[in-house]
Amino acid sequence: MSETMTDYATSTEPPTNAQGEHSPSAGDLTIGTLWDFLRGDRRAILAIASARGALGLGFFFVISAGLAREYDNHDLVSEPWRMLMPLAASLGTSFILFSLLYVVARTGGSGRLPFLRTYPQFLTLYWITAPMAWFYAIPVERFLSDRGAMLTNLGLLTVVSIWRMVLMVRVAAVLCAVPRRAALWPVLLFADVVALAAIVAAPKPVFMAMAGVWSPQSEWTGAMIGFQVGAAGVVTLPIWLIAMGIAVARQRPWRFGFPSRSPAGKVARGAWGLVFAVLLSSAMALLWTQPEQRLRNQVESLIYSGRIDEAVQVMTMHQRNDFPPHWDPPPHPHDAAPRLLDVTDAILDAHVPEWVLAFFSSKLRGLLYDSALLSPQVTSDEEFDRYVRVVVAAPEGAALVWEKRRWLEALKAANCSDQRRRSIEQVLKLAEQYEMSHGTP
Repeated sequence: MSETMTDYATSTEPPTNAQGEHSPSAGDLTIGTLWDFLRGDRRAILAIASARGALGLGFFFVISAGLAREYDNHDLVSEPWRMLMPLAASLGTSFILFSLLYVVARTGGSGRLPFLRTYPQFLTLYWITAPMAWFYAIPVERFLSDRGAMLTNLGLLTVVSIWRMVLMVRVAAVLCAVPRRAALWPVLLFADVVALAAIVAAPKPVFMAMAGVWSPQSEWTGAMIGFQVGAAGVVTLPIWLIAMGIAVARQRPWRFGFPSRSPAGKVARGAWGLVFAVLLSSAMALLWTQPEQRLRNQVESLIYSGRIDEAVQVMTMHQRNDFPPHWDPPPHPHDAAPRLLDVTDAILDAHVPEWVLAFFSSKLRGLLYDSALLSPQVTSDEEFDRYVRVVVAAPEGAALVWEKRRWLEALKAANCSDQRRRSIEQVLKLAEQYEMSHGTP
């Protein structure tokens, strides 16, 4: 398209300051332009789409978003690919949305469709939304509880997602030269399809991963959120399709391509300075957080490779604050191996500090409440004795046994061996001592 914006200066001479040096023009991509873009300003959208060097700026913004999301979550030395996940995801999703808008515009009576020339401009705008992800750099895990950090991260994800969707509706409206109400439906359809695909394909709750929540305790919450969002997505999918069809039929023609500007601006020094300042700050933060993540990764790698004794030795040699806040060492509920019983056995044999044993005591609650696991038909007497040994030694073992005393008493009365009955009597005495010391009825 050759439509020219008249809102911008048309002089071909770059403006200069009093010393004759080049100064940012109205068409240059400055920090103010970035802010205006994030507010959905049409002039800023066009300025960024045509600015020289803007695609490179967007690339570095996406890298900064990857650092913001992962600097405090993973060992980036061992897993550097995690920093590039936003880059890969943005390339795929931007192409899907752009292709959908291309098809819609063509169906809506657009004339010339400059796909290959326009996609880099669209990708630039898509990447320039990356600063929204800087909110994820807030280390909420360091000053909030596990639940508080999870809710805060999910709240930030919700705000950023809605903000980005509203902004892309505005970009789509400018790209296709239609009102925002018409551009809304293709963007909603795109968001719905991508969310459903992510929910189905992701091995773990996708929204927890997007929010930077990696705590195993949050997996159930993440699964419930994924189920609810997935159900809503399936129900609303036909609505977006029908609404988009109506919008295409009523709003004609749909033009496709950004109006050209003359002269094209360039990325101002302030914008480059901003992105590199963020990258430098992230690099400084890595010096603070990565030792914790490397230590966490070392312990988890040893446990998953079956070298449990070595993992326990590493934990014993360090303090709790040497590891990330809210870290929950394996095994986790979804892990096929190793078994929690094997890990806790190794911990008891090593006479570890109490903070190490406390790491695993909360996991014992799940074992004690799994009646099938501890039934004579599933668990041998020898293995049951191992459970008893762990429970007796655990810091919260007496409280856990007291909570489960009714089931243990019923198990004792059932048809079980003398060895298992003696083990049950041992843990019931522990429950009695807890009841006497705490005055619990």
